[in-house]
Amino acid sequence: MTAFYIPNARGRIMRLQKLFIGLIALAWLFVGACDDGGGVTQTVVPGQTDFVSEETNQPGNNSRDNWASPGGPELDGQNGDTAAPAPGAPPQGRTGEVEEADIYRVDHNRLFYLNTYRGFIIYDVNDPKNPKVVSRLPVYGYPIEMFVSGTTVYALLRNALYLTQTQGKLQFKRHNVSQLVAIDISDLKNPKVLKTVDIVGQLREGVSRKIEDTIYVVSYVPQHYYWGWGYNHNKEQEQAWVYSFNVKVPKSPKLVQKLKIFEGGSYRIQDPNTGVYLRRYFNSVAISATSNTLTVVENWRKYGWVSGAKYQCGSSVSLQQAIVSLIDISDPSGKIRLHAKFETYGQLGDQFKQTYMFDKATGKATYYGIFARREWNSSNCSGTSFIENNFEAWDVTDGAHPVKVGSLPFGKHNETVRGSTFDRDRKIAYAITAKQIDPLYAISFADPSQPKILSQIDGLSGDMNVFRLIGGGNYLLGIGRDNSKVCDGFGAPGTSWRSSGVAVSIIDVRDVNKIRLVQRQCVAVKNAEWVGSALNWNRDQAHKMIGMHTDSRANVITVPVYYYKKHDPQSGWWWYQRETAVGLMTWDLAKYDDTKDPSHQSVLDNYGTLIHPKGEVKRSIVFTHKGAQDRRMVINLSDTHLSVFDIEDLNNPIEESVVEIAPYYQQVFRFGNYLVEHIGPRSYYWNYYPGSSNDGAKSEFRVKAVGGQLEDAKVLASFTVGQVQRVIKAGNKLVLFRYVMKDPTKGSAYDNLESQALIFDLSVPTAPRATGKVTLPQNVMPYYRYWCGDFGYWGGYWFGSSSNFTVVDGGVAFLSSTYDRTASATTYALVFIDTTQAYAPKVHTYPLATPAPWYYHGIVPDGTDKGAFYLNYRHYLGKTTKPDGRVLYRYKYFSQRWKASKNGAGLVSESPINLPGRLIRAFKGSWGRTAFLTHDYFYVKHAVPGETYDRYQSNFRINLLTENSLLGKNVASLLDSRVFSSFYLEDLVINGDKIVINAHRDYYYQKENNLDWKDLSDQLIVLDTSAGTLRQTYSEPTGTYRVNLMGVHKGKLFVNLPGDGILVVDMSHPGQVIGQKFLRTLGWATHLEFANDTMYVAAGHFGIYQLDLKGPVAIPTI
Repeated sequence: MTAFYIPNARGRIMRLQKLFIGLIALAWLFVGACDDGGGVTQTVVPGQTDFVSEETNQPGNNSRDNWASPGGPELDGQNGDTAAPAPGAPPQGRTGEVEEADIYRVDHNRLFYLNTYRGFIIYDVNDPKNPKVVSRLPVYGYPIEMFVSGTTVYALLRNALYLTQTQGKLQFKRHNVSQLVAIDISDLKNPKVLKTVDIVGQLREGVSRKIEDTIYVVSYVPQHYYWGWGYNHNKEQEQAWVYSFNVKVPKSPKLVQKLKIFEGGSYRIQDPNTGVYLRRYFNSVAISATSNTLTVVENWRKYGWVSGAKYQCGSSVSLQQAIVSLIDISDPSGKIRLHAKFETYGQLGDQFKQTYMFDKATGKATYYGIFARREWNSSNCSGTSFIENNFEAWDVTDGAHPVKVGSLPFGKHNETVRGSTFDRDRKIAYAITAKQIDPLYAISFADPSQPKILSQIDGLSGDMNVFRLIGGGNYLLGIGRDNSKVCDGFGAPGTSWRSSGVAVSIIDVRDVNKIRLVQRQCVAVKNAEWVGSALNWNRDQAHKMIGMHTDSRANVITVPVYYYKKHDPQSGWWWYQRETAVGLMTWDLAKYDDTKDPSHQSVLDNYGTLIHPKGEVKRSIVFTHKGAQDRRMVINLSDTHLSVFDIEDLNNPIEESVVEIAPYYQQVFRFGNYLVEHIGPRSYYWNYYPGSSNDGAKSEFRVKAVGGQLEDAKVLASFTVGQVQRVIKAGNKLVLFRYVMKDPTKGSAYDNLESQALIFDLSVPTAPRATGKVTLPQNVMPYYRYWCGDFGYWGGYWFGSSSNFTVVDGGVAFLSSTYDRTASATTYALVFIDTTQAYAPKVHTYPLATPAPWYYHGIVPDGTDKGAFYLNYRHYLGKTTKPDGRVLYRYKYFSQRWKASKNGAGLVSESPINLPGRLIRAFKGSWGRTAFLTHDYFYVKHAVPGETYDRYQSNFRINLLTENSLLGKNVASLLDSRVFSSFYLEDLVINGDKIVINAHRDYYYQKENNLDWKDLSDQLIVLDTSAGTLRQTYSEPTGTYRVNLMGVHKGKLFVNLPGDGILVVDMSHPGQVIGQKFLRTLGWATHLEFANDTMYVAAGHFGIYQLDLKGPVAIPTI
């Protein structure tokens, strides 16, 4: 008699007679699934081999059974604390130079660059044709700006995340801080971090100043700032702080003082009885500094609404509020105090709209600010708006009692102030208001109580957003937009915004009672449309973006711009492509003839543009390059590239070099003792258009030896392929997938692409070979969320999602679906790329039965056979009505095994196996047979919180089965099942005989326990299958929020904190789950590879991170 095996609960193997098991199975065929009473859906029992699922989804609806999404009202804010002014004399006496931080410094043909992606980099540009990286120091936060002082760099970072864990538990707390980092560069080849100091809140460019030996930093926390995990991010109140650091001893920056400017202040109030709704919220912060003061302006918005009677309009009002804090920084030791605090209407947009002056003769201290006031209100179904720009003077001599002593409204109707600057020596402010035609104003504040407009230039086209005083303060250089047809400053506006340009203007302000335009020139870009520049919207930092340089030969200005060009390759398909450049001009005030109008001046000379290869230029640096002969040069910096131009001869600029700073590392693959880097475009969009260069349409594959820092390793071999969309590893081969545009004169708009697969043989990694290419249907393209080394694609199982492909020995299999718009029907097929003959790959297509009630769910690899996989599908059986009248839909789920033949003949299928729900994984059980892990839903009636009716609650259920033989056919017998009541399962990975599940509490649990949906963390659950059961060995909250399980390698679980980093969890010890290491990765790191004990993480422009997996626990415990 034939026997088969089932493990019992104690792990022993029981021998049973085939006839006896056959009778049990036949009984199930006739009895079917049982109700558990009271409207509960079907149960399953050990030994069952026939399964029918009852679900809430109708045929054709394949979404998750998730009936309630988490959500809830926002928490009302609270009125906050504000610091009170401290008594003291007005700030005065200090004369040190105010230094503003930046992202670069040029010194002796060396470039120090704090790069967004790569951290702190030192370049040697002695040879401008071949700039060399001297050294690089990664930083584990987002770089903002830096000060360079002697041999020390003080870098400011945002979101320098680190984790701590609870003693004895896999439970974590995150710490999002900003940091001041001191870096020693005395040895340029080996920069070292000396010290880091945490700063509460976040930073942006422009919030720091250095005066002598003191660094001042303003940090701020907007409402809903992401302090911690997503479930508690609403618990922080908006706030702002001023930090002072003494850096007299460079190697040990010392925190002198931390002053809280404000905390809280936002509110949201709604009275259901009166219909009154009030809201106040924090919008932004602006800072500026003199040698004696740091001025911080909080910009707030207020809104109020009162509902009207039935069928009538209500009333509403919206206001802006600015709160000015004047910080005394006149003490060189770094001690600070709040001298004055007051509020006024409007918003202060950037640092150039305020200043502070102390008059020694009178002992008076005055604050000057330019505020844009924008309000609106409505009543009885009609509304009005109000826009006004105000120049205000405040006497702050007595800091406890500041008094507004003067105010001057200026600007035309509906015009908002744009660029501005103060000439403190002449006590003049220049400001331009803009709509389409601008006036530029010269405002005198010689008498603070009576500020007045001395003169104005009306009718200027466009606007100006950054000003610089030149010619000893007698002229004003402005940069902004020009929307005229000819760019002469006063022309009629163009008919399309595409014709607007970026313009440089010079204003004659010798006589402030009669200011006039000298000349205007637009940056010249041939065949360009939509020309713009970041300096037009970032007025606070615009002055850093431009380059200005004066030598004995010329006054040079460079202006970064972006623009769009129409590309029209021979294929007939065209598109607009974004490009970047730097406009190059000079000015010579000696050529100014004030008897001529602006159109006949020759003060400005336009030398066209310097094209930058990739990325928007953030800084343009004009400098004198020291060498055998001094030469004028310009370095243009974007986040990803550096370009060097020789502009000694302005009529013939020479591109000396282009350096790739931050290539986009998409993936890294291991082949034996070698690693292959895939460096490609940041986005796949447009890459399939022939001739497209958008974001670098070519992908380069670089082969390097394992060992040391991968990015610094020598490239042993490389190859380049265009239009690559996806790459997968199949044995000793790389399969590259790309889209190719068809002839536009053929086919329809829905079928204009074809997919290609290119095979590269890396059996000898140092000699990669292109061996073959096949054409595929358009919809055949591999998609996966994570790659975790030899674990395979897709990382883990994603509940409710499916994989459309799998790699097997001999090829790659795809589940393909095609929608016929004429027949309104979807057809399915298995497409197999046979790579057994590398130089002659074949494509085999197997149409799948597609009767109306059938639906295919994806492909699952066979963990017991590298040459096989399972195809998942379900069959609709019909409806069933429960005793309470609820209608459910009945399905049978199947998995069909397919195996690749070894002779290149394609795939061979076997009979499908009925399973309870979708197959998650097929693996070898500890009892020696194939084990199946599936998931379905177990429904129970549940009272809806706060309602009078019931609903069916879907609970996730995991089923463990084993493969058996019944009446000559393969079947799956149920061993065990586990229902996860009140849990929502996110993802799952398998580690030997352990199942690791990432879950969180569901909607019903949250409501029943009166919890907000943001107040719950992830939960890690571990199940042990070694005894043929789903025995739970671990289930604890992790303190994390919406993380993803990436995979398992050598007993270690890898968890992705999206956008934050990779958490390594040691699961090699029985009964223990230990958080071992955390790798902070900026960007979205989704691709892991392993070589020996090193993990490699491809993280886009941020590069390839490496982590040594050996060693002790490196996450601090609390």
